[in-house]
Amino acid sequence: MTDRIILHIFHSDDYTDYLFLTAALTNKHVIPMIDPRRSEVASQFTPKTRMLYCYNSRSKEYDRDAPVLFDERHRKLCVYTRYFMDDNGIVDPHKADYVRALIEKVIVDLLTDPTNLMEIYRDSFPLLWKHRDIIYSNPQYFFIQSGWRGLLFDDYLPIGVVLKTIDDEHKNFRLSLRGDCGCSEAPLLIDYQDCFNGRYFLTLHTWCPICGNRRMIKTKGFLREGYCNSALESARRYYDKGQGFSTLSLLDLVDILPSG
Repeated sequence: MTDRIILHIFHSDDYTDYLFLTAALTNKHVIPMIDPRRSEVASQFTPKTRMLYCYNSRSKEYDRDAPVLFDERHRKLCVYTRYFMDDNGIVDPHKADYVRALIEKVIVDLLTDPTNLMEIYRDSFPLLWKHRDIIYSNPQYFFIQSGWRGLLFDDYLPIGVVLKTIDDEHKNFRLSLRGDCGCSEAPLLIDYQDCFNGRYFLTLHTWCPICGNRRMIKTKGFLREGYCNSALESARRYYDKGQGFSTLSLLDLVDILPSG
């Protein structure tokens, strides 16, 4: 799970540094640093932080349609400055704005990748559940895209649809299993996802609203899967009025909701 990105910017020229610094200027989950000391990075680093190494290249050999190159494996983000700046330092502002937009897209795509969103959803579920009435009452919150992809349709579910379905479908989303915490209420089934690791199985994630106990169970078969899929699809159709997803992200919602 990634909820924060540090941009480790290797100083090159002032204008390229400026593009990196301002690419995600209003995003509080992005921290740009130019040639930071190790102590500076350590003060901002958490287990949920990803580091991106940002640098420029003056090479003439690059794809003219791709002036920003992201190497996800090595976490390197390279800008080819000859695309927007000539050898005399003259900048084409339109091309520079395009480069800034490409840098921002890389950053946003990492934070809003569906796999990452699902991890944020699971990690933040107690907070989301506690404040579900706030989410239900505000369309900007209700229609935030979750990382949960529907199995009966080719689209992602709004977070409000997921919470409302779990809230309403007591028969299918309350799951008591051997080895549970033993509280008076059955744990909530907060997620079930297909997994492939040489063979197919489902991973079930549960959470107890009383004691907070979490479990992850792998199973070859889940008899309620069809009912749960149908309930989610029915809720999606009911609430979908063609409004599309909110402009807010799941990370935004976690920031907005009261933590207490």
